[in-house]
Amino acid sequence: MILTDGIHLVTDGKMEELHAFASEIGCKRNWFQNHPRCPHYVIWGARLKKAFEKGAKRVSAKNLIKVVRGEISASQATASSYKRKVLTFGDSLD
Repeated sequence: MILTDGIHLVTDGKMEELHAFASEIGCKRNWFQNHPRCPHYVIWGARLKKAFEKGAKRVSAKNLIKVVRGEISASQATASSYKRKVLTFGDSLD
């Protein structure tokens, strides 16, 4: 599965999947950042929009790292990301 936190594009699968997806949205191979802990592409603007159109799933930055480290699955990351309570005037922040 291809994931993004809105900046970093990663995969929970094989790097070939990430490179093919990145190429489809207009990223050049030499833009790949082979960081030892989180290999990724940095995307924004039109490429980010294309990534979502092609099926990339948005996750929080925290969950993106957890997926890359193997701490949680991509399914768990997408299920738990952005499930925040909407506060209204007068609500407590605790």
